[in-house]
Amino acid sequence: MIAVLALVVAVGGNGWGYAAKKLDGDTIARKSIPGNRLEPSSVGTKQVNESLLATVPDAANAGRLAGLDKSQFLSNQARVAVATATPVTGLDNGVQSQISVSCQPTEKAIGGGGGWIIPTDEQPSGLKLPVTFSGPVLDGEGQVTGWLVFGRNMEAGVSRLLRVYAICVPRTP
Repeated sequence: MIAVLALVVAVGGNGWGYAAKKLDGDTIARKSIPGNRLEPSSVGTKQVNESLLATVPDAANAGRLAGLDKSQFLSNQARVAVATATPVTGLDNGVQSQISVSCQPTEKAIGGGGGWIIPTDEQPSGLKLPVTFSGPVLDGEGQVTGWLVFGRNMEAGVSRLLRVYAICVPRTP
């Protein structure tokens, strides 16, 4: 048994003492440790020169949303469509008016509304003039294509007009 131990020590030499020491950066050759041997989250921005990183092939379209670039987002393409009904003069029991507006065929509506306007100065009118309905206009496929407003002019002898608007944006594929 002692002979075997002596043989192991003779063959191993100083390897026993060396293996017991912790390895340091000077001992490890550059590019010799594969990534799967590193501690998770042990490499961060201090160890990586981000300017040397290439774009990940699958991320080539990362700067786009559904294939659209920033110039095609809603904020860059929104448009307000407006329509105005002919003026109506109110009666004691009110006079109904209605008006709708449509977006272009290549657009869809994402909102809208309406209200009564004073014809002479284009200012909004008072609260005595209710808008009884304001809602989307749908096409046969359920797409919002415009806006519709109903209202009643309750101001006897006073002329007002009903105005509707729709916020239109490009349809996306």
